[in-house]
Amino acid sequence: MLAAGLGICGALLNFAFLATRAPDTEMVEFIAVKPDVVVNRGDRLKAGDLMPVAIPKEHVGNLAEIAYLYKDIDSIVGGDPVCRTLDKETLVLRDDLRTPPPELDLDKGEVCYHIPVDSRFFVPALYNPGDWVSFKVPVVSVPRLAAPAPSTPDAPVPEAVAATPIGGQTETIGPFKLLALGNRLCSAEVMRASRTSPGPETVLTVRASKQVAGEAERAETLLHRLQATDCRQVAVVLHSRKGDKK
Repeated sequence: MLAAGLGICGALLNFAFLATRAPDTEMVEFIAVKPDVVVNRGDRLKAGDLMPVAIPKEHVGNLAEIAYLYKDIDSIVGGDPVCRTLDKETLVLRDDLRTPPPELDLDKGEVCYHIPVDSRFFVPALYNPGDWVSFKVPVVSVPRLAAPAPSTPDAPVPEAVAATPIGGQTETIGPFKLLALGNRLCSAEVMRASRTSPGPETVLTVRASKQVAGEAERAETLLHRLQATDCRQVAVVLHSRKGDKK
């Protein structure tokens, strides 16, 4: 009984000590999204979407280096859009507020084609998605082969003959709207701001729209020419950014 009494007494003293010390515990407030709010990717933060979340300073660790403090809320409200969806009391991290990389967005009746080009005749840094480009490709000769007569079904089928360039002649096919260079769908500056790793930029993504007169037909012609030449010796022509695409 004596031991039990001493144990209870110690527990009460410990509780009393913690109760008197609790108000003195230093807390650090971070910014979080309210429980009933969803901030979608690409939206900007509003003051009414956010709330403080208090964490004991002794448990903060390096969280202050990766999350925003509530005292800095004015610096993020209405600022850069968030690059991920935030909800359910999610803490707002510093990496959340950066320019989100754009996505490839095609309208109804539009498709895109990926065109490999010769790196010897192309400087990717001078081009941006949204530019108008044409492609200079070799003019080729494709021999026409006569089909075997129906009366001789066992006759050998003529072998296909590869297309050959005609005396160094080239043809310009275009214009096309440039949608991407490799995985870059924006300017190099925006891509760096979104912290997206660049890839090879010698494959161009261009638009082919049925809503633009002749564009889909030009794209088909270009694809057939690339197939005939095994995508060799393809050069890019950049059109003026002042509206002249000829």
